[in-house]
Amino acid sequence: MALSRMVLVALALLPLSAAAQMYQWKDAEGRTHYSDRPPTGNVPSRTIREAPSLTGDPGGARKGLATQNMDFRKRQGDKGAADEKAEKGKQDAEEKARNCEQARTHMRNLESGQRMVATDEKGQQSILDDAAREREKESAQKAIDAWCK
Repeated sequence: MALSRMVLVALALLPLSAAAQMYQWKDAEGRTHYSDRPPTGNVPSRTIREAPSLTGDPGGARKGLATQNMDFRKRQGDKGAADEKAEKGKQDAEEKARNCEQARTHMRNLESGQRMVATDEKGQQSILDDAAREREKESAQKAIDAWCK
């Protein structure tokens, strides 16, 4: 019973040793050493990992949580803005494709040679003559150039 308690206590303390501060240094022969204790004597060393604070300072934890919360909210806002931008880009691309198809259809109709009717501002309809058809073709080509890139 006492042995199992000691094993249990040893297992419970094992993570604490893994969280200890670590040091690295080279000895006079050039060999690199790693330890949880600083080297003895006047040997230059480097701290590899800082020991965690065991003071139980909840203010530091709260500050970390507040910072994490602000970072999370910033990422959420950035994601929302990126989603809106992607949606607007998608809608713009769909509108551009629609306008391109309409301009191409209009050009095909003009080039087909069939009789076409134009409506003026007053609502009066008139049949397109050759000059008006050429003007409409130029206008349709400009629309194709603008929308079908």
